[in-house]
Amino acid sequence: MPGGPSAGRRTSSTLSNQAEPIRRGLAAAVAGGVDAQAAGAERLPTRSVLRIFGTGAGRSYVEPWKVLTQQEWTGSGFAVRVGKDKLVLTNAHVVDNASLLRVSRHGESRKHAARLVCVAHDIDLALLEVHNGNDVLDDVPAASFQEVLPRLYSEVKVVGFPQGGATICVTKGVVSRIDAQEYVHPLLKGVCTNKVLIVQIDAAINPGNSGGPAFDAESGMAIGVASSGMPGAQNIGYIIPASIAQNFVTSYARSGTWRGLPETGFFYRSLENEALRRFLGLSADQTGVEVHSVAPKGALAGKLKPGDVLLRVDGYEVSSEGTVSYEVHEEKVNLSLEFLITKDLPGVPKRLTVMRGGGGAGGGRGGGEPLYLIA
Repeated sequence: MPGGPSAGRRTSSTLSNQAEPIRRGLAAAVAGGVDAQAAGAERLPTRSVLRIFGTGAGRSYVEPWKVLTQQEWTGSGFAVRVGKDKLVLTNAHVVDNASLLRVSRHGESRKHAARLVCVAHDIDLALLEVHNGNDVLDDVPAASFQEVLPRLYSEVKVVGFPQGGATICVTKGVVSRIDAQEYVHPLLKGVCTNKVLIVQIDAAINPGNSGGPAFDAESGMAIGVASSGMPGAQNIGYIIPASIAQNFVTSYARSGTWRGLPETGFFYRSLENEALRRFLGLSADQTGVEVHSVAPKGALAGKLKPGDVLLRVDGYEVSSEGTVSYEVHEEKVNLSLEFLITKDLPGVPKRLTVMRGGGGAGGGRGGGEPLYLIA
């Protein structure tokens, strides 16, 4: 009866009928999320990743005639295309001091003998050749490198064989920072280098992850090589950018060796002191660093002089702290000027703008005209 007590009142049946479209929508959304995750998992080339087994003994630097206790360890690596060959890329510290190297494919327990063909201690990378590699690596897909630096806060997945189990492991995080630092391995080896591009992520990198790839979650391309972590800190891991790894692979493909990391060839000091900047002849809006010394056998010997003020490198203005503002996907980050040198292969020309004759060790007081150098 219209207008009665039940008029306009919702019953359980009407509630069920109205909830049904909502349930269907939620189910579709969940299914869509599952499909997206499945698609992402398909794009993640986990089959490219191999487990590396090393056996060896280090040497005593104090008593070089002695050999230290033999040890065994594991690491990770992944297949890359080098010319017509397919090799395994990993960290230099994974193969360091190894007298026996073996690899196993994802999902298999059989170990295959491997041989070190090239090592770069200054950037902590190495290439391995697998015995009967054409057969062993034939069905192992080669990973592709992403040519540009990853976007800050973009999702990244690290794949490898870390401690805690024997099967492959995937950890997820984001790109936290893009920086230029000295790598840990060359420092421990006593190899002096300039600062090199490095990417910080918050995905877990544990012992055994070293040498494994870090993939972009969307494209499935390798954005770097897992390298190191920071003990005592939370969610801080470092990967070697794909651009540095690609330089290493390209150098080996061209010459069969690694020529070494290019170096600036000079030392400099910051010019944060305003009085010092005025003494060197810099105007109020000019910034730069003062050259302290130049390597006598370097590319800049006879061109750059102590007392010169470095104003720009390849058009990038140098700050008084020795950094340049570098744009990464519309995000500006301040990086050490050294990375502009180390990010390329040796032999790539660099244009330096310096001020000479402005004072200090290079000459008397007074303003100097900018000088352009190419090395």
